Amino acid sequence: LGWTKRYEFNESDLKSACDTIDTWVDSASKGRSNLPPDQIPWSALRQLMSQCIYGGRIDNDFDQTLLETFLSRLFTEHSFDHDFALVSDVDGQKGKNILVPEGTSREELIAWTKKLPPVQTPSWLGLPNNAEKVLLTNMGQGVIGSLLKMQQAVDSDDLTAASEAAATTALVKRVSVDEGDTRPMWMRQLQASASTWKSLLPDRLRPLDRTAENIGDPLF
Repeated sequence: LGWTKRYEFNESDLKSACDTIDTWVDSASKGRSNLPPDQIPWSALRQLMSQCIYGGRIDNDFDQTLLETFLSRLFTEHSFDHDFALVSDVDGQKGKNILVPEGTSREELIAWTKKLPPVQTPSWLGLPNNAEKVLLTNMGQGVIGSLLKMQQAVDSDDLTAASEAAATTALVKRVSVDEGDTRPMWMRQLQASASTWKSLLPDRLRPLDRTAENIGDPLF
């Protein structure tokens, strides 16, 4: 949602992004256990994310601008502020923000995620809330279009099969009338089909030569 097309972003991209952040932060800290937010190489991280890790999959200017907007909004030293809003004015409600978690441990981050609203609306991405409705409408129209194409294909196949069946039935009836055949319909249809297949065979088949090369061929 929000992109012009579907991109195959996956966990490998996420792992590469995390490894890149760790490498650059470790390099900037020079062995120190703590690094002030203003000394983190934000510009380099944004550039790597937008041009290499995630940007390498993007193929148009609009989505590239969107990605750079996300990065410039989140990859900043202000993201370390306790009141930094990840999402502002959720669902159009002024002042209703989703703030960064205060803790740093894994347990605290998991507890923070469990407190998030169960439904993630398009406003989390800075989009109007009816964006999802538009997306679902387009998807529904695509499904209906595919079903109509399938129905047309099925109708065409049924029409062809019906024509072939009618021709076979007419042939069977003609033979039955001419010969006074009293056999069941399915038996007469089977004979008509077998006769048609037999007529397609050549009059004489050339026997396969038994040679050393042919014996080694599994199709011999």
